[in-house]
Amino acid sequence: MGLLTCGLVGGCALLPTTSETCVDWIHFGTPQAQVDQAALVLIGKPVRVDGETLIYGYKANDHVLEVETVLKGDPGPAPVRIASTPVTCSAGVS
Repeated sequence: MGLLTCGLVGGCALLPTTSETCVDWIHFGTPQAQVDQAALVLIGKPVRVDGETLIYGYKANDHVLEVETVLKGDPGPAPVRIASTPVTCSAGVS
């Protein structure tokens, strides 16, 4: 697969293309703005790394969290598992 480019003088050329997913995470102006938009906010301690999951095709570690305080939302039954968000693309490199 490629990108077909055509110029006024030089004719056409087929340029190779690649496909990858680059994810940019949401940025908030203040911690309060982040809390306001969140469905779940809690305070806890990491217990252990417990396997891996895929996020947009990239490996992410799963962490088990011991919940100390729920500030917003309902985490459901224990244990709480959180996947770390992987870096997907940085400076044009996956």
